[in-house]
Amino acid sequence: MSKLIFRSLAIVGFLLAMLAACLADPQPPAWQGVYEGTIGSAHVVAALAEDGARYFYAGKANDLGLIVSAQGTALSIEETLTPTIADDDLKDHPQLLSGLWKVNFADDAIKGTWTDAQEKHPLPISLRRVSTADQSLYGASTSLGNPGAYGGRWIKAAPALVAEAKEEIAGPLTFRLLRDPQFGGAVPRLLRAPPNVNIEAVNQSLDRLQIYLRLQDRDCFQGLRANRARTAEGKIGDIDKSGADETSPAVLTPGFATDHVLTLDESEMTYCGGAHPDQILETFTFDLSDGAQLTSLGFEDSNEDLGPKALGRVLDLESPAKRAKFTALWMGMMRAAIKADRKGAPPSDDDCGKIIEDAIADTSNPASIAVFPTSKGLAVRVVSLFSAAQACEDQDPYNPIIISYAALKPFLKPGQQLLP
Repeated sequence: MSKLIFRSLAIVGFLLAMLAACLADPQPPAWQGVYEGTIGSAHVVAALAEDGARYFYAGKANDLGLIVSAQGTALSIEETLTPTIADDDLKDHPQLLSGLWKVNFADDAIKGTWTDAQEKHPLPISLRRVSTADQSLYGASTSLGNPGAYGGRWIKAAPALVAEAKEEIAGPLTFRLLRDPQFGGAVPRLLRAPPNVNIEAVNQSLDRLQIYLRLQDRDCFQGLRANRARTAEGKIGDIDKSGADETSPAVLTPGFATDHVLTLDESEMTYCGGAHPDQILETFTFDLSDGAQLTSLGFEDSNEDLGPKALGRVLDLESPAKRAKFTALWMGMMRAAIKADRKGAPPSDDDCGKIIEDAIADTSNPASIAVFPTSKGLAVRVVSLFSAAQACEDQDPYNPIIISYAALKPFLKPGQQLLP
């Protein structure tokens, strides 16, 4: 009887262990990761994963898609003209198949043969893994200052930035734009500034920001190519020739500059192949004493513009009471400005003022805000509105609302020099 009980317990334990294994996060395939090497004599970088695999030829703007089928360490890969193409898409549009890989994974390397879609013109494939992270189309999460192994290698191989000949002036600062020759995006670099400005540190921050924006422009370009492929409208190559026009590149222009602070503004409508264009409103703020980027840091919660790494350097908002007082100040000013803008007329459901009033009144989902200095005071803009209301994120005179520097004094830390 005791043996029977023991055996039953052992079976139950085994079943529980199997259930736990099934419920645990699935392990990624052994071959997942970022690889660098050659196809024939061409330099390539690939991000291999079960979904969203892709690769690029060094110096080229576009990704090619990879559909991976694995039998152990043997990989059969269909190469497509753009990522996001699935097997069903290839059945309907076989012209989107651009090549076939027959390779094996061993010792952190991929080796085998590439052929074209007709299984002709073979070339040797030799790739060495440089990262085990999932940096496929669906796994990659590029952040400011961390482009990842895949994005970083694309930047390293991309054409060098081109300096525009004209010098420009913003406040006490002299700068020149550096432009991306592939997509057209541009970010300034300081040339001359007052003695207290750390030009080298500021330009290093601007370098990081431009890398981030170049990768965003590239992702937008990939979206256009994928949309063209899925709809089979025209030739994908047409986008390669005119991508800089279609992707609406990020061009940053100085908005406010002193010998202590610089803001750069980005305002545009951009279309990346989705259901509709998107409005982009960003203001990037830099502390010129050490080059620190203080706003639009890519945080998930844009209220981090007031956090300790951002304007919390100069604003004393750590106590809940002071933060609540600051929130009441800008919300009250915004509601008053919306009311004044209506001139006594009742609000309509699609009125931007009504949309913003509803957003800041929703205590269960606090409104996200962007905060940045201007010549007149500290601007507070309600952001992250639903897509159909994104135009309401730029509704002067009430979004952004401007808190004068005189009214801001109760919230400033003693001795701060960044804000007027």
